[in-house]
Amino acid sequence: MAHSKKIDELTQTFSFHLRLARATELAQVGGFLHAEELLMRGLELPETQEELDLLARIYFHQKKYHEARARWLDALRVSSGKNKYQTCIDSLDQYIISLRRHNLRIGLIACVLFILLALLGYLISTHWMTKHDKIQQIPPSDLVTRRT
Repeated sequence: MAHSKKIDELTQTFSFHLRLARATELAQVGGFLHAEELLMRGLELPETQEELDLLARIYFHQKKYHEARARWLDALRVSSGKNKYQTCIDSLDQYIISLRRHNLRIGLIACVLFILLALLGYLISTHWMTKHDKIQQIPPSDLVTRRT
C-alpha cells in the first residue's frame, strides 16, 4: 500500500508540473485563454502559488489588473512570508498609478486641443463674417469695373 501511495503522489506531482509547463508554454505564445482554462480546471481557482502566479501574469497581459492583483494576493496567502508576490503586487499598484496619470494627461491634452480647435474655428468664422460684412457694405457701383 505504501508503494501505491508513493506512485500516486509522484503521478500527481508529474501531472501538476506538466499542466503548469503546458500553461506556461501556451501563455508564452499568446494563448492566454487556453492557458487560463488549463489552470482553472473549470471554475475552481488554482491552489498552488506557482499556478496562481502564472494566472496573475496571464491576467496582467490581458490588462485585467484587478484580477491579476487578486491572484497575486492569493499566491501571497498560500506562500510563507513576504516574498516575490508582494513585490509583484507593489509593482502592479505603481504601474496602475502611472497608467492613470498617463491617461489623465492624454485626456487633458485632448481637452486643450478641442478648446484650441474651437477657438480657431470661432476666430476663422468671425474673420470671415467681418470680411463678408465689409463686402456687402461696398456700394454696387464700386464693384463694377470700368472698361477701357
